[in-house]
Formats: sequence, C-alpha cells, structure tokens
Amino acid sequence: GLGVDQDLKKAVEWYRKAANLENSDAQNNLGFCYQKGLGVDQDLKKAAKWYKKAADQGHSGAQYNLECCDQKGPKKPRLSHKRTLKRNPQSHMLIRKTEE
Repeated sequence: GLGVDQDLKKAVEWYRKAANLENSDAQNNLGFCYQKGLGVDQDLKKAAKWYKKAADQGHSGAQYNLECCDQKGPKKPRLSHKRTLKRNPQSHMLIRKTEE
C-alpha cells in the first residue's frame, strides 16, 4: 500500500464486502486474488465465479480475465488485447494488472 504496510488479507476482506454489494471492480479484483493466491488460497473456481459476476455486468477487464482463466489454469484468451481495447479503451489498465 501507499503509506501503509501492504495487507493482502485485509484487501481481500474489503474487496469481498464491495463485491457482495455488486461492485464489478471489486468482483474483478477478488477474482484476481483467487486466481493468483493473493491474500487467499489459490482457487480457480472461485476466481472464475467472481470474474463471471463482474463480466455479467459488462466489466471488460473481467471478461478478458474470464477468457484467460478456467478451472485448469490460465489459457490463451480468445480475445486479443487490441480487440479488448477497441471495445473499452479503459481496459488497458486492468489487462496490465492481470499480466503482472
């Protein structure tokens, strides 16, 4: 964090609260935490569940992440970065985060 110690478990706690209130950014971020095992045990089924909730609300980053993540692990997405960016120019920030 900026100015504070990083606490991934606390971040997951706050993402979960916002995700349960249908915040698509929080749902996408929570999916990412589950996909990578950040602050929680890695669980690709839960990652896909949260990505799907956000994607169903039109969150382009979550749509991309859902394409990349299935229960067997990461796979090559059907959508290219260029195509995703064309649909939503703001998604480049989310895509970059998922690749780190």
